[in-house]
Order: sequence, then C-alpha cells, then structure tokens
Amino acid sequence: MLLVDGDDDRTLDGLEYALKGDPNVTEVTNILPDGTFTPTNTTIEFRRDRDAKGLLHDILRASHASGPWTEAAVRHTLSSQWKMTGVFLTEDLVGNVTLTVPISVNTSREFWKLRLRLVDETP
Repeated sequence: MLLVDGDDDRTLDGLEYALKGDPNVTEVTNILPDGTFTPTNTTIEFRRDRDAKGLLHDILRASHASGPWTEAAVRHTLSSQWKMTGVFLTEDLVGNVTLTVPISVNTSREFWKLRLRLVDETP
C-alpha cells in the first residue's frame, strides 16, 4: 500500500508515512523536504516519523544528478544515531531534521536526495 495515494492529495502514502504526514487525510501543508541557500550554507529540512517501524531515512549527495551518490547522513539501524560525513545534522524529539552543509569556495553544484529504506529488525 506504500505506492498508492488513498487520499488523492498527489503524494504517495508511503512518502506521507515516511515524512510524518497522514496517508488518510489530504495534507494542507507541504510535507516534502525543503531547502534554503545562503552564501555560507545549504540547509535541508524534513520531518520523519520517529515511531515509524522498519523505515530508515538517508541523505545522499552527488556532483551530478546522475550520480554517483554518496552518503552524507545515514542511520544503519533503527536504534542507531545518525552517521554524518561533511555535514551537520540536528533532530528534535518530534522528528524535525535539519541538515546544514557549509559551502566553501571550492564547492561546485551539488545534488541532494532523501533515500528511504525498508528494514526488518525483528529478532
């Protein structure tokens, strides 16, 4: 049922589940990740449902839209902390995630994507 849009709001139910939306109700606000850019930082913000079972969120970066993609911030298990490479990440208790990327004079164009992984961690 992750690849359907049961509430017909043009956002797949699985994505709504992953980004702390409600797959049964038409979203009034945009739940998709958002980015802001300043001369010194790129900031990407999204919400994740900390109680969502079996779902990991990873943030990937690339210098070209076709890749290759590298992991900027990942969690390897549901109980692990974020592992970051070249970025700063904060997450509050309700699942608001902010990723901050310092921009240097050597930084070229970068592409970012949120990867969602289903995992089974049953004993």
